[in-house]
Amino acid sequence: MKTDTTLVSKFFNPAIITAGFGLDYKPNKNTSINFSPLSYKGTFVPDTLHIDQTKYGVAADKRSKNEPGMSFMITNEFKPVSSVTITNRLQLFTNYINNPQNIDLDWEMIVTAALNWFTDVRFNTHLIFDDDTKTPVFDKEKQPVLGPDGKQKTTARIQFKELLGFSFIFRF
Repeated sequence: MKTDTTLVSKFFNPAIITAGFGLDYKPNKNTSINFSPLSYKGTFVPDTLHIDQTKYGVAADKRSKNEPGMSFMITNEFKPVSSVTITNRLQLFTNYINNPQNIDLDWEMIVTAALNWFTDVRFNTHLIFDDDTKTPVFDKEKQPVLGPDGKQKTTARIQFKELLGFSFIFRF
């Protein structure tokens, strides 16, 4: 079986920046609800020599994509027991100009547990769906599916990652 060694991303390729003007409501000290009807999402791919920017919705002749839109974010942190903290952040974004009916979803959950006075363990899950980010399509035999133009088909898919980490804590 042949291994694909095509580089699809690297540090800050792509870099995604979001900013917005709106309201931040905090019903309690652990919850924040942010609504930004005037938002911006920028996708930047500076190294187009090694990275295919079209996989991130950036035009073939560009290095960046600018999206005006609206965002909604909910952040919540709670402690089910004294040594465990669970943080959830859900962010939704829609582009006002291009396919406003399609909503980008970014959900991150972090579970942090204190093992003792100097170490923590952290489990992080991150789910992203952005219809502008395309992944290649393969058949059941793991062969590329080609379109009528002879190019490999791509589609938007859910991206999911998980991370397990250990921290050493120095308090002073």
